[in-house]
Amino acid sequence: PRGLMSLKSFRDCAGEGMKAMMPANTILVLAWTISGVCRDLLQTPLFVKTMVADGGISGGLLPAIIFVVAGFLSFSTGTAWGTFGILIPIVVPVAQAVDPNLVLVCLSATLAGSVFGDHCSPISDTTILSSAGAGCAHLEHVSTQMLYACVVAASSTVGYVVSGLTHGSLLPGFASGLIFMVVTMLVLRQRNKQKDAAQA
Repeated sequence: PRGLMSLKSFRDCAGEGMKAMMPANTILVLAWTISGVCRDLLQTPLFVKTMVADGGISGGLLPAIIFVVAGFLSFSTGTAWGTFGILIPIVVPVAQAVDPNLVLVCLSATLAGSVFGDHCSPISDTTILSSAGAGCAHLEHVSTQMLYACVVAASSTVGYVVSGLTHGSLLPGFASGLIFMVVTMLVLRQRNKQKDAAQA
């Protein structure tokens, strides 16, 4: 209507846009299929609930375990949204069965772990586009950002352990994760100072 492009150009752009979104849509459909199979056919929520209840795994460690599993799955597949689709239908009933107070913490662990794994994955579309936009080598971009992400992931894991052990309490988990991150940064800073002093 504004006369910025012809109808043919608009049709061509619309087709290219649909083609660009097809891989993401395919991943989501496959992820929904896998989550349906895990939930309905394999009874994964029941299995995990039984494993946590009878296998000696503390329910307090559930958020940290979910965070690690979500990070690994997202890193392996290169998609955070696909990991959401796989894990959220499994995590919610398990957390409700183990301790209803942990539902929000477990959902948070799912989302945070998925974003962490996607951020570090060399096959993630966001990582590929970031390195291309910055004009640097792809593997160099992955290796340099992974160190920063791993420090935050370790701090988050500590926070999720404390939140799980305090039955979903926000303040102790947040405070412990923050303290761990500050201490880690101070240790790394001191180590770099000693390294620079040794080289000088």
